Amino acid sequence: MPSKSRSSNELPSLIQVHQLRNPSHAKKANRSEFWSIHFYPYTRPGDRPVFAMVGGNERDGSHILICRLPPSGKMEVIQYILDKDIYDETKDILYSCVFTKDMKTGAPLLCVAGTARIIKIIDVRTGKVVKSLCGHGGSINDLAISPLSPEILVSCSDDQSIIVWSLDPAHEKQPVVAILKGEAIKDKVYKIAFHQNGRYLLSAGGDCIVNLWTLPEFPDENTGKSKPTLIYFPHFSSPEVHQYQVDSITFFHDLILSRSEREDRLVLWSITGFDSTLPPPTESEAPSLKDEKTLTRSFFAPPAITPGASPQYSRLLTFANPKSELVWIRHGFFPGSPTTNSILACGNEVGELLFWDLARLSEHHEAITKGTYEDDEKRPGFMALSRKKTKGQNGREEMLERSRRKWDRRYGIGDPERGLEAHRTVDCDRSVCLRGVGWSADGRWCVAVGDQSTFVVYGWGA
Repeated sequence: MPSKSRSSNELPSLIQVHQLRNPSHAKKANRSEFWSIHFYPYTRPGDRPVFAMVGGNERDGSHILICRLPPSGKMEVIQYILDKDIYDETKDILYSCVFTKDMKTGAPLLCVAGTARIIKIIDVRTGKVVKSLCGHGGSINDLAISPLSPEILVSCSDDQSIIVWSLDPAHEKQPVVAILKGEAIKDKVYKIAFHQNGRYLLSAGGDCIVNLWTLPEFPDENTGKSKPTLIYFPHFSSPEVHQYQVDSITFFHDLILSRSEREDRLVLWSITGFDSTLPPPTESEAPSLKDEKTLTRSFFAPPAITPGASPQYSRLLTFANPKSELVWIRHGFFPGSPTTNSILACGNEVGELLFWDLARLSEHHEAITKGTYEDDEKRPGFMALSRKKTKGQNGREEMLERSRRKWDRRYGIGDPERGLEAHRTVDCDRSVCLRGVGWSADGRWCVAVGDQSTFVVYGWGA
């Protein structure tokens, strides 16, 4: 895939660093953190991007900051909402936020949730809560809106369940549409992610298991009724992709990007046989979790229990992310646009944000395979030659060989187990853990959030 209209050796740079003052003034244990960042996805072309961040601490409760990015100059704060503004008594730490919109009025809405076990839906224009959703028995760790409808919201929780909600006013009395639970979930669920077709949902959590669930078309026959649809079995389930708690996962077309604590890496992998262009499997076709001879269960491929059989999943690439052993460091993935390549970004514990341009991998492979890397005119711009000079007749050959080794560490796709070095690492000059990353709809802006109420803006210039 060729690079888009941006310079092929260009990746986001640091634009601004912001840090909210800690309302409790104090002690390290009481410092607030931002846990989640989300950009408004319905921005019209030419409009300035809007994003929200949520977090909090046990002493002061939650805080919500909604901002508009400027074409230049200062950040515009649209809303700054504190715990006391949305809760009567409970002090909440907010872990997740996601934008949606009112289908009748078009008003932007922000869904937030955390330790209080309640999803609050806030009118962005007024800062007031317009709806509350109750149903989880533990902290809510993530929220996601269906790509098929702004009125379908999904949440996951410490209570080992995933709930699908309808935000349609017609279902206000019975907003729970479906519940996903069962033996495939053995611990708290940290992260959920929709496929772009809206029929598949990934989940991952404290049990080290990655599940892929097939969802019915909503509204279904149980929507708005007292007994929601119950889904007990995913169509893919594996504890083998990661060894530890999995806290970050997204689709990349039909491939999957995920990370876990203590591994210092992200993984790109595929489910053997999974093809989203085919009709989704039925509920009865989901594999049973009993009487299987392998840890991984999949509808899409048979168990690999005989010599030479195809594995039920395959690791494709690994991205090295040093100093990221903590749980809850979530990557942000921009899938690409007419002007920007697909870019992966993830923070670490020392205030660095690491970027990988996925288009560079295929461009590098093509340049090496065809030998065009030797031609200064045909070589991609990001494949800069080593600057170290070598004397003698073999000087250029030695320089090319050193450069090839450097390029291979960043772009080589021959070994799926070897971690690819970041294509750019940006230090925000703060000793903080960057825990969440969000991208604007056009890919021009990237924002990372983290400890000490820090948020960092990256981009291609104001």
